[in-house]
Amino acid sequence: MSWAAGRTATGAVYGTLTRLAWKNSRNSGKPRRIVLLPGVLRPLRRLHDRLRPDPDDLIFRSATGKRCDPSLLAQATARLRRAAAAGG
Repeated sequence: MSWAAGRTATGAVYGTLTRLAWKNSRNSGKPRRIVLLPGVLRPLRRLHDRLRPDPDDLIFRSATGKRCDPSLLAQATARLRRAAAAGG
């Protein structure tokens, strides 16, 4: 995980999440990169710092350290996308 991979046009820092273990990465042999925009990056980094996961642990876990339900993660990202679209 790169917490400071670059800056947006407005100067906000964004991060990237890179994994080889994801299904499409295993098929292509190329790492999969997901850009984490500032609104997602800050809370994810705080959670990561608090939980201190091992490198091979789950990336997304609940605040209590349990496996994160995929539907909850999808709902959270959809909510953030709608908020970003409404904000321009």
